[in-house]
Amino acid sequence: EAKFYQRLPVLSALNVRFVTARHDFQDPRLVLRWREGETRLYENVAALPEAYMVGNARVVRKERDALAAVLAADFDPRQEVMVEGPLAAPTFPDDRDARVEVTGEGPGLRDVEVETKAGGYLVLAETFYPGWRASVDGREAIIYRANYVAQAVEVPAGVHRVEFRYEPDSLRYGLWISLPTLAGLAVVLLWCHVVLGRRSGRPLRKSVRTSSSEDNGISLQYPKMHRGQFGTGRSTKWLGKR
Repeated sequence: EAKFYQRLPVLSALNVRFVTARHDFQDPRLVLRWREGETRLYENVAALPEAYMVGNARVVRKERDALAAVLAADFDPRQEVMVEGPLAAPTFPDDRDARVEVTGEGPGLRDVEVETKAGGYLVLAETFYPGWRASVDGREAIIYRANYVAQAVEVPAGVHRVEFRYEPDSLRYGLWISLPTLAGLAVVLLWCHVVLGRRSGRPLRKSVRTSSSEDNGISLQYPKMHRGQFGTGRSTKWLGKR
């Protein structure tokens, strides 16, 4: 139980709102919402939204340092974000009035609208993984590994649209390989259709339409006959009405 309390700030930063357990929690951040038998459902009222702004960033160099920092007793995800990598992360003034709204979401995508007076770091409660790409107002942006498992993008002051997309290189390479293959297959199928159609031996039909005003739009079709194929006669097919 002590370890769970230690990890609760990380869960809050990942937008984990509900927790199930078989024992009672004595913590004001966990409110009992449902109980049946030994099973209890708690709501984590300290859970942060799916996307939120933070002004202060603390840079850590290694993965294990990030894990130790987010598990520390003094870590507050509402006040700072742990960012990994060799970078000089600037600190922005605290903007408690910043507005963050997720305007679009689906498998492998998040669209977020941000309005901030001071700028800061947009933290997204989505697992950091190679293949995710981000843009701010259409311009490519760097995604930082935040709070050990999440993602963060630096956003300047103002109103901005931030887009997250999961586009791994393996998917793009697969498309580059698949498209030429499909095009080649289409050419082969078309060629087979033309060649087999010529070899099928179906007689071609020749359509003759009279130009007389008395024919009432009568059209006669004469099948093209080979000498001696079906005798010397010629058959006609009636397509019009008198």
